[in-house]
Amino acid sequence: MIGRGICLEFAREGARVVVADIQEKPNQGIYHEQDTTTPTAEKVGKMGGEARFVQTDVADESAVWDLVDAAVDTFGGIDIIVNNTGVYIFADSQHLSVSDWDRLMGVNLCSVFLLTKFAIPHHDPVRGRVYHKHRLRTRLRQGLRPRLPARQSGGRQSDEGHGG
Repeated sequence: MIGRGICLEFAREGARVVVADIQEKPNQGIYHEQDTTTPTAEKVGKMGGEARFVQTDVADESAVWDLVDAAVDTFGGIDIIVNNTGVYIFADSQHLSVSDWDRLMGVNLCSVFLLTKFAIPHHDPVRGRVYHKHRLRTRLRQGLRPRLPARQSGGRQSDEGHGG
């Protein structure tokens, strides 16, 4: 929903947009807009804008390379990079599988690194922009509480002043 809104707003302002997601079909559910049948790139086209959809697993290095190549091949370069990623899995450490943990870290952290790393060489250093918008949600269960926001952002957690 947020990514779709970002794409549509950039298109309204005249940007040519590359829509990257694991699926082209819009998400459905109570938190998503009414039009759940028209893919985002198609909707941009109906608005008179230019867009291309690239199916991308943002946690996969080769898929992100393909995404950047598609953007450069289609539009000649990259002016704005928007990292709008995030998955959440409601489980504590005893119920979260290692593969789910790897997926969580791949989408929420590694994807930002990969897209930024691969896109920056094609990015205009003067007028270009990079935006990171994570859709992270924390659910505190069974007394497990993050001590600092750094835990969510992949930074080092400090025990200083927390009796840890």
